[in-house]
Amino acid sequence: MIQPIWVITGRPGSGKSKLINYIVNSLSESGYKLGGILKRNIKINGKRTGFQIVDISTGKTGTLATINGKLGPRFGKYRINLTDLSNVGITAINSAREYSDIIICDEIGPMELYSLDFCESIELLLNCNKPFICTVQSKFKHPIINKILNASNSKIINLTKENRNNRKKPLLTEIINNLDDKIEHNRY
Repeated sequence: MIQPIWVITGRPGSGKSKLINYIVNSLSESGYKLGGILKRNIKINGKRTGFQIVDISTGKTGTLATINGKLGPRFGKYRINLTDLSNVGITAINSAREYSDIIICDEIGPMELYSLDFCESIELLLNCNKPFICTVQSKFKHPIINKILNASNSKIINLTKENRNNRKKPLLTEIINNLDDKIEHNRY
């Protein structure tokens, strides 16, 4: 049976990462085995200077991009750290495909998609038959994002500042109901 892909979309600042963090925390507390990546802001004196990636299952972190980077492709004011994206991000996604009940990816965005290996890892997720929850920016276009959005098993959740607070609990309930029907997990 084909597993669902929940795609949380929205403009920057719409609450995509906050929603996926709420889902990750709730599912973890319920005993589901999660894997994949989360993206965090790096701030100095309250100002964002970059982005960190976190392996959900191991806690390992890496720098995705920073304004102080010297190497890697440039995206706006940031330099993308393809080494950490590979060593932390891609490794986490590939491990999640093998060992997790549910795969999480925050975010599939322009910085991450600079890596062809990241693109290949995401493409493999589309065929791995495990539930997948991801975030994408609604205005960003890329062939991988198009495949995700157009997949027959995708459930698209478009967040705005106006609806983001009303989406949390119904979406979590939908995900848990679907997961309980499809996978076994160890609750503690």
